[in-house]
Amino acid sequence: VCHTGQHPDLVAPLVSDLGLAPDFALAPEPRDRSLSGLAAAILSAVSSVLRTWQPQWVLVQGDTSSAYAAGLAAFYEGMRVGHVEAGLRTTTRTRPFPEEVHRRMLGHLTDLHFAPTAAAAEALLAEGVPSATIVVTGNTAIDSLRWLIEHQAAPDTESECPTGLKLL
Repeated sequence: VCHTGQHPDLVAPLVSDLGLAPDFALAPEPRDRSLSGLAAAILSAVSSVLRTWQPQWVLVQGDTSSAYAAGLAAFYEGMRVGHVEAGLRTTTRTRPFPEEVHRRMLGHLTDLHFAPTAAAAEALLAEGVPSATIVVTGNTAIDSLRWLIEHQAAPDTESECPTGLKLL
């Protein structure tokens, strides 16, 4: 598990709640604050990890700059790429920006597409992705939420609930 450092405030509680610990926690410093600076920094940092670790497969999650840069790094290093949440499409390449373009470009680097829904699998098929490379897996966000509900103790009082939530 490699956390690229993108969205640390969102990732930290999730990995903690799911009992995960990144094997690699990167904090690449972008040369500038632009998306291209972020992508370049992540591409360089992930490439370094991959050259050291030498995995046969690299699984990337989602549609972030991190997912795209990590997939590109794996492709450059000659490693096979699996994309979790593959096939999500809006049909407008700038909505959401830049995620839709990340999804599309990542699809061209991917050897195995883990689609969250049948509709996502259909989108991949419509783009010419071979059906043998598509696996419908379910939605990681929804599946994680379900897991957390099953495995986390419910708060006893409203004061223990996260901000903005109320006990039913």
